[in-house]
Amino acid sequence: MAVPLRKKLQIAASLVMTIVGLSIVLSPTDYIPTPASIRATSLYSQSNYLHRGNTKYRRDIAVATFLTGESESWKYQEEGNYLIATRTLTYQLRHSPRTRLDPSIPFLILVTDDVSTASREKLTEEGAIVIPVDKVETNLTVTEPRWKDCWTKLRLFDPDIVPYERVLFMDGDTVLTRPIDGVFNDPAAQFMYSRQNSEEMKSDEKPLPERYLFAGKTEAGTYEHSFPPDTSGNYLNAGFFLYSPSHEIMQYYMSVLSIPDRFDPMMPEQNLLNYAHRQEGNMPWQKLNYTWNMNFVTPQDMEGGVASLHIKSWDKSLQQEVIDYALRCRWEMEGFWIGVNATKEQA
Repeated sequence: MAVPLRKKLQIAASLVMTIVGLSIVLSPTDYIPTPASIRATSLYSQSNYLHRGNTKYRRDIAVATFLTGESESWKYQEEGNYLIATRTLTYQLRHSPRTRLDPSIPFLILVTDDVSTASREKLTEEGAIVIPVDKVETNLTVTEPRWKDCWTKLRLFDPDIVPYERVLFMDGDTVLTRPIDGVFNDPAAQFMYSRQNSEEMKSDEKPLPERYLFAGKTEAGTYEHSFPPDTSGNYLNAGFFLYSPSHEIMQYYMSVLSIPDRFDPMMPEQNLLNYAHRQEGNMPWQKLNYTWNMNFVTPQDMEGGVASLHIKSWDKSLQQEVIDYALRCRWEMEGFWIGVNATKEQA
């Protein structure tokens, strides 16, 4: 006798959710130690999450990322690599029992006009606040053509677009191993007063804000870095930083961007931020604990309990163990949404 469609959907949904559950249980994060000395207290509350439908977002802190369109060379099946990665990050921040944010903390995705309507709608349905922004256009040359839109990340600093006191930015191709919201409690995540060193003031640049917040991590540089990493360097990695939007900081950045040869544009917004927040300048950046984020990821970083990992799962230069973890996060996300959609269909 034929099995009714409704029964088939119930069976499929049950199988999918079983697989998702096993992927969580057997996930590599189970063997990623997070010693008490580096474990940060999460702001996540299970009771709050259960009532997320009635939760009003906080207005003081937020988490944000950025998504732009992709060239044909970066396509992966029907979706681009970066869209898949951003969907995975959205799932981890909004839904995963292992890594989700306190539901009162908004997750923002700034998108350019070449991100399709379908992609924007999917990200919104999956829990993000999608904010369209105009591109920041310049005549500056960058090393990689795919970085040409990175200047548009400067829109993150516009308080009319991102109206929050403190914001954590992560690149969209970041995967999590544990909750990230405790970063707002890091000692470096506090406001600083701009220095008044006249030798560092430039007459052709806009004035600095009276106070600012900019905290991040040192660029790892290569896959040969040690763990714990050497944090003595002063070159900032722009894939993970905590900041405060303001009109003054936005105007200052844009004035720097307009001045020829003020900084090396080959690593676009990263070098601009390194110039603006140089250690000898009047707005030096502060260093977050190294356990919050790592780029040029190795298995040692994972074993050391780093909370967020900058991983392109399609980058074959990575060690297979690292790629496998990123792919496991991706397929956990895919399985979750297959299960959710199957449940909706049978309702």
